[in-house]
Amino acid sequence: MAARQAIAHGDRQAALDLLAGVARGEVPGHDLEPMVSEALVATARAEQEERDRAALARYQQTQAASHQIVQLLRSTPWDRADLAGIRAVLDELDQELIDQEREREQPEGMRTARDSRRRLGAGSLEAKLIRGHGPYLYFRYREGGRHRSVYVGKAAPKSRA
Repeated sequence: MAARQAIAHGDRQAALDLLAGVARGEVPGHDLEPMVSEALVATARAEQEERDRAALARYQQTQAASHQIVQLLRSTPWDRADLAGIRAVLDELDQELIDQEREREQPEGMRTARDSRRRLGAGSLEAKLIRGHGPYLYFRYREGGRHRSVYVGKAAPKSRA
């Protein structure tokens, strides 16, 4: 929910803080859908590129369609057969998402204490220290069979309470 709020409000700092929590293992990034994680990364980036703008546009279009569908569902007088048909389509779509999640899941193997990569949607988030500074967040993903990486931003270090 926090991810969707940061995206909806265009709150770069909240998105960056949430991604830093994912990188530290405090927030389960693998639970975020790929579309949400890509929009969250785009929101956190200071200088958005075409890919970021496209991710945000896809997210906004999906949210608008979702609101329209919910409005139609609530405002239309349905009978049981209609609802059964709608439920069957929803079940099919849900199964497709489950299948996609299974395809994305790969054994992460033995994680070392220095390994800072965390699964995030269809990619991974890495926190790197560079010459003792950072952590700097990078989103890594595959596109067209190639590994890609985008710099997200510098995360505030974890505060000691």
